[in-house]
Amino acid sequence: MTRFAKLAVTGLFVAFGLGGSVAHAQGVTVDANRATRGKTVYNKNGCYVCHAFGRQLAAPDLMAVTDRRDQDWLRRWLKDTNGMLATDPQAKAMLEQYRHVKMPQFKLADSDIDAIIHYMAQESQRMRKA
Repeated sequence: MTRFAKLAVTGLFVAFGLGGSVAHAQGVTVDANRATRGKTVYNKNGCYVCHAFGRQLAAPDLMAVTDRRDQDWLRRWLKDTNGMLATDPQAKAMLEQYRHVKMPQFKLADSDIDAIIHYMAQESQRMRKA
């Protein structure tokens, strides 16, 4: 389905009240249940120690990260951080920018990664409205 078609379908769902717990953030159709689980995974792993939304701490600001990076890149990053740091030009640039402080290699299930992406998209969307 094209991006336009996704937006059109999302618009129809919202217009007719069919959206339920689903909202659209650029590039990610946010599922509120997954986002809630993502927030739990985010907090459980201590991501908040280095990351925030709308402000930079010791690591990149996560505000609109789902707009800056595509979902495949984010999935690879969260699944194999060390591998990305060794091979990906964007990851290498971040390593330079943040004084060679590496994000830990978490052992996240694919479902946890998906949930975190939904949480980051939802939180960015919430911050835009604030």
